Amino acid sequence: MFSPGIGQFKEGWKPSIEKLLETKCPIFITGYDESDMDSDIKAVEQDYQFDWILKPTVNEYRSLKRDVNLMDVRQTILANYGIWGIRGKRYDVVHDPEANE
Repeated sequence: MFSPGIGQFKEGWKPSIEKLLETKCPIFITGYDESDMDSDIKAVEQDYQFDWILKPTVNEYRSLKRDVNLMDVRQTILANYGIWGIRGKRYDVVHDPEANE
């Protein structure tokens, strides 16, 4: 998901995030700067259970072209500046041999 703004539009994203996490498939999310990523991460950590696949980091494949932030024209951004990855929470299956007796 490219700079989805989960932190700003939390309720609007709720059904989509829930369905994505149910799949247990990797979800990679980008942000246009560190604060954008932080707000998205806080929103997801607050409402959902998940496993980290990729801790938040600077995206080596980010755009090097500066763009104007349409939400605040005083600010410039780098598209896909940072990236992080999660998937729905998986639980390890533990075999209890005594349960078979």
